[in-house]
Amino acid sequence: MPDPVVALLSPERLQVNPGEQVKAVIQITNAGAMLDILSIQVDGLWDTWRTLSLHSASLFPGDSAVSTLFISPPRASSALAGPYPFTVRVQSQQDPSQETALPGALEVASFCDFKADIATVNGAGLVGVYNIGIENTGNSATSFNLSGERPEGDCVFTFRPEYPRVLPGGRAEVVMSVQPRRRPWVFKGKPHRFGAKVTPDPAVAPAVVVTAQLQVLPKVPGWVFPVIGIGIAIGLAAWRGLGG
Repeated sequence: MPDPVVALLSPERLQVNPGEQVKAVIQITNAGAMLDILSIQVDGLWDTWRTLSLHSASLFPGDSAVSTLFISPPRASSALAGPYPFTVRVQSQQDPSQETALPGALEVASFCDFKADIATVNGAGLVGVYNIGIENTGNSATSFNLSGERPEGDCVFTFRPEYPRVLPGGRAEVVMSVQPRRRPWVFKGKPHRFGAKVTPDPAVAPAVVVTAQLQVLPKVPGWVFPVIGIGIAIGLAAWRGLGG
């Protein structure tokens, strides 16, 4: 005896980019001997991702109906890249034990997106220390390269960790040290404005540059000269007082 519920899913395998929509056609047929209502249900996909154009149909024997399944995963880190198997179930209302299950497969493509910020821990002295935050707003784990940017090339940059790997929806903290190659001898400290460039690896999204400043102190502090001047003045006064 033929199955009273006949259904087809086309295509059975789907691919979609987060933030976009893909669709499949579900054809249902009443192969029974009496009027029946066939209902359609999709299991294995988030409710917010999927929409059916037709959830059920009242069909005479031999009649068919078509429902379109729309799938729209959001462009968010929660829509993880990878496979999502799902099942389309078509059930008879006359006899709920009569059901046809259609396997389907959805492949969600990966996308790269991230944010970066910088906070100063110590922005003056021999070595500047900064915290760089990297937030992965993409949907797959991503590694990042970091590099310092200063046109004059007069600073040495180090990063710990050097190549952070961040899970989707996660955040990494990188400690950056900035050391000037040269320091002024005297007078006021010299401000060094620089950038820290964060690049995904592979470079499938634009790099982000965050900026900060290091106040480089002179080798001879400015307060030394007034002290020396005061010392000389006191010495001269003492010398004069002694009749020099």
